[in-house]
Amino acid sequence: MRNKRRMYAYQFLKTIAFFFIGLLLGGCNFSRETIQPTPVSTGMAYFPVKVGDSLLYRVKRILYIEDAGNARVKTDTSIFELLEVVRDTFRTLSGDFAYRIERFRRSLFSTEWSYDSLKISNVELGTLLELHPTFHQVMPQSVREWRIYPQRVVIIENNIPIVKLVFPPTVSASWNANVFNTLKPENYRLIQFAQPFLVDSIKYSPTITIIQSNQKSLINKDERWEVYAQEIGMVYRKHEVYNYVNTPFNRDFGQDKVVSGYFYEQKLLYRSK
Repeated sequence: MRNKRRMYAYQFLKTIAFFFIGLLLGGCNFSRETIQPTPVSTGMAYFPVKVGDSLLYRVKRILYIEDAGNARVKTDTSIFELLEVVRDTFRTLSGDFAYRIERFRRSLFSTEWSYDSLKISNVELGTLLELHPTFHQVMPQSVREWRIYPQRVVIIENNIPIVKLVFPPTVSASWNANVFNTLKPENYRLIQFAQPFLVDSIKYSPTITIIQSNQKSLINKDERWEVYAQEIGMVYRKHEVYNYVNTPFNRDFGQDKVVSGYFYEQKLLYRSK
């Protein structure tokens, strides 16, 4: 009899315990929150482009032209400002949403802008109309198209698609920039990630640095790289593409004596907000 009472008491307490546990669990609101990817987490913040933005650059370009008849090299140096502006949006033939990006240039001693080229981008770039409300409308010299996919950025220039960046960007990431064209493979590499970068006296952080080419020999040099800042875009570009004296018996052989090629440096001056 005593054992039966103990058993009934145990069952009663067990029932009460489950009852209160049920009330406790029923009062809790268990919701599964889905974490959505952000431009920062995916790396797309390094191409922060939207209608209403523009990028103003200062460019220095030096052309080295071989003059075989006079056994010397001519140089042609130009320094100018380059302004990238978005005018309109449209759908490409493949249905992608694209943005029309126009490029203007002027010399440092001029107040007038001339039409340099046109680019097409299906990331949103913007306009610097608050600084320069009037531009000369002329026929574009070239067309470029930017296409942003979840895994990569592809720029189409002169009908040649080039993979500019892969997502998400990680240290030591590398990819064949010419995977979608018939040119020989060219490996781009990301060598700096989330690091500060100085352009003259202006510090940008975080940034990524992409090496497009890093080749050097006794007879030539091909070094090209770009830096992109988060929430800004490209802040710096530098190209050094040279052919050196390649005659072994020439006294300038092996001395990095440039006979042809070009130097190109592009620095961000201003980005509209």
